Amino acid sequence: MNLRRLAIFLCIVIAIIAWSLLSPGTPVPITEAAPPTESGNTQPAESSPKNTQPTLSKVEWKHIRAFETGVVPQATLAECERFLAKNGETPANLIAVFDQTGDRKWLERALAAFPDSPIVLFSALTESPDAPPEQLAAWLEKFKTVDPNNPVPWLIAANSLFKQDRPAEAMEQASAALDRPAFYTYSTERSAAAQALYEESGLHPLEAELLGTMALRMPLVGVAMGISKGLQLLKAPETAEASTIAEAGRIQYNLGRMFQTPEASRLIIGQLVGVAIETKGLTSRPPDFQTMRTAQLEAQKAEIKTLTQAVQITDSSDEKQVAEYLRRLRTEGELSALRWLKSQQK
Repeated sequence: MNLRRLAIFLCIVIAIIAWSLLSPGTPVPITEAAPPTESGNTQPAESSPKNTQPTLSKVEWKHIRAFETGVVPQATLAECERFLAKNGETPANLIAVFDQTGDRKWLERALAAFPDSPIVLFSALTESPDAPPEQLAAWLEKFKTVDPNNPVPWLIAANSLFKQDRPAEAMEQASAALDRPAFYTYSTERSAAAQALYEESGLHPLEAELLGTMALRMPLVGVAMGISKGLQLLKAPETAEASTIAEAGRIQYNLGRMFQTPEASRLIIGQLVGVAIETKGLTSRPPDFQTMRTAQLEAQKAEIKTLTQAVQITDSSDEKQVAEYLRRLRTEGELSALRWLKSQQK
């Protein structure tokens, strides 16, 4: 199993679990309402490690075979310290080291140095399940203040409220999230920092970028699944009023659409979870629309299965194609990138 297949395998395993939780009894289609706008982050971009153009003839693919065994390469502490000394202790760089090492001292250092950074707050909220409720609430309010057009903090709040059995408040937060157009999980900055860290380990920039992208943590997938599960429980006809069922379905449908935008579906797992959530929410759409959209979503799932079986990146792959694939993955999402790569590998 090569790198691409391993990454896809892991995604599919998670997606199957997601599907078992989210898959509908009766699927349905797209609504007349336009999907949330994908307009990017409203925060000024921080200075990330420079993503230099690789010398494509010299990629050694040192770790592509290691992925066959499920071993994700990790930077050593010395490499992390050199990386920070060379590139600076920026929010994204500190979070990259935290993601690599799992040592919370790096997250704590980031919070102390950059308490208003949305990248740091995003990691703190999604990687601190045991934090005191008052601390989580403080981080959430700050996150909303520093990135007010980004729905992410409202989504995190909704998921937390569902877990606390406060469904009415959770629905309010989820609905408020849908009104915010700039969905962003700081993937560009996080993957660029991860790439620079892998380069500090001696990897070629192209392989470093591939590893940094494939190893990108996607905690918001679990958040979306949690919200959808909470909404599904609210739609139980024996306990819910018609207005509650309709509103839960509306939120669920649009949440699913949101998670199929390029930023959320940068990796296939985001796309699959978005499809699953949208399918659940389609029960709020007219029957003929449900039938049409169900067929579209089923066709998309079949296409994803075909692409992930047919398209692969190996240590003999054309390096210019890999570079273009990664560019398309960043800007259009993995499904679009896989379609392009398949067209090149005919």
